[in-house]
Amino acid sequence: MLKECGGELGRPIQWERASSSAVRSWVDNPVPVLAETPLSALKCVKEELIAAEALRRAPPREFTPYGKLAPAPELAVITRWADVRCGLLSRIMMHLEEDLTALDASLQRGHPTERRRDLESERRRYEEAIREARGLRARVRAQRRHSEEFGIYIAGPMSQRDYRMRRLLRAFAPPRQHLQSPTRTAKWSDLPPTSANRLFEVWGAVWMVSELRKLGFRGEGPFSRGIASISSSRWSLRRGEVAVQVDYEPHPEFISLDGAPPLGERVVPAVLWGIDQREVGRASGYVGGAEKCSPDYVITIEGPAGVVFAVGDACLADPVHHTPGAKGFKPSIVANYRRTIFALRGGRMHACDPLGAFVLFPGPTSEWEKCESSAARVDVWLFCPKPTSEDGVAAERFRAFAQYLVGRVSVSQPPGDILPRVG
Repeated sequence: MLKECGGELGRPIQWERASSSAVRSWVDNPVPVLAETPLSALKCVKEELIAAEALRRAPPREFTPYGKLAPAPELAVITRWADVRCGLLSRIMMHLEEDLTALDASLQRGHPTERRRDLESERRRYEEAIREARGLRARVRAQRRHSEEFGIYIAGPMSQRDYRMRRLLRAFAPPRQHLQSPTRTAKWSDLPPTSANRLFEVWGAVWMVSELRKLGFRGEGPFSRGIASISSSRWSLRRGEVAVQVDYEPHPEFISLDGAPPLGERVVPAVLWGIDQREVGRASGYVGGAEKCSPDYVITIEGPAGVVFAVGDACLADPVHHTPGAKGFKPSIVANYRRTIFALRGGRMHACDPLGAFVLFPGPTSEWEKCESSAARVDVWLFCPKPTSEDGVAAERFRAFAQYLVGRVSVSQPPGDILPRVG
């Protein structure tokens, strides 16, 4: 999953151990050779900066040909290290500021209480990370020496003998994913898979996009946001006149329906009434009329005949414990999303397709037979791909789902389609 997510998202995927929890999603190398996510990159630079400052205070010395003690020539690595890390910190700040701008725009919209609290907490983390990166860049730049900028640096024995220099050499190491063995990254922690569920959600989006590409869709993306992990992503694909947009964590805008007048006093749906009351921009986006309006995925398809969209969730659960009737049963939750979430396109509001609800469970599909009948009763698709191997049943079912949605917006209605045309 890590390899597929990293390849599709165009950025390394490293799921870190949370500071407040001992849970992690996968077993990484004991000593990281290259930080990858913004937070882990800042942590890595801080560790290296301590070593660089210690080298400046107490540089290693060796005898010159004239019998005098002088600083070791390997100290020139500090300036080269500072150049590399200043560039890294500048890129981190640029990406964090872009994400913070997008996050501020998201906070201007309505959100359920819990989601708004999470977004505000994320915003504080962004601000703190930007301040930290700016301060680190100034301290790292102070380690440069003009006299060390010229000449050829040769990594001599001192670079390996001195642990401080060895730490600085991490800045020149190859990417982490080039050094991990497949057997190592395939191992899972014995701890509860709390973070692993997040990884499965991201991989689920990557898997669906991969299946859409097999159907001939091509396009841009993803456009991702995240400070310690992937917070949201969006893919925009197209095949002929049909455009597909896959959103991971789309965060539909919450529209409170409190105070909605009775039907005798209005002639529009309650959600549309709420949109008009809040003066929400009606060009594009998603809105929800219930507190729980946070699906993991929204797939929107636009074509000559109109617009359809589908909502879905992912759940890294055990079929033995995730049974029908239990609290938090995913098909029931997604069925509720289908009733309460709407899409805005071109100033018009579109309801979710009657068969546009799905859940991703870990495969194989045969293990989820008990959930099949319950999900079928509420018209929810079950996709159960297996990350470690191909699952033909899950892929075939998702392709049928995608072709059904594409057929709904195509010029010619597919044979046997008895549902009304969208518009």
